[in-house]
Amino acid sequence: MNWSAYIAPAALVDIEAAAEWYEEREPGLGADFVRTVRHAIIGLATNPLIHRLRDRRRNVRWFLLPRFPCRICYRVDQNRITVFAFIHGDGSVLDAEAVAEAIRIADELTLTAPWQVGDFVIVDNRMSMPARQPLTGKRKVVASLAEMQTQSFDLAATR
Repeated sequence: MNWSAYIAPAALVDIEAAAEWYEEREPGLGADFVRTVRHAIIGLATNPLIHRLRDRRRNVRWFLLPRFPCRICYRVDQNRITVFAFIHGDGSVLDAEAVAEAIRIADELTLTAPWQVGDFVIVDNRMSMPARQPLTGKRKVVASLAEMQTQSFDLAATR
């Protein structure tokens, strides 16, 4: 199915304001922010239903933006994705130095894996923070959002 994306004017205003805020804190960071938002919204077109419904009655979905403390809220109706809100963190004012330091640390700790065709990865998001950098080429993402189940058994008894 082909999906088209529409960004509501109010969301655009919020994105522009956040970009200006980041640019004032560190030259070039605002442009990085805009690129990240753009890649995230373009990425929605591959499968906008991958993010779970947060409000079934209003058909609202949202996801966290990679590298920046923001949520992009959207609805999916037939073949149209409507980005209607852009929320920075919890809506409170963030300390500019703390944000810059968090981004610096995240960038410093990011590891780039030399992926090859056929590679497979399992990520436990409780133990790591994926960098979630934009990817090029084809990929297949299989996600499980289930409760972790534990089971103990005696291997000798199963033989």
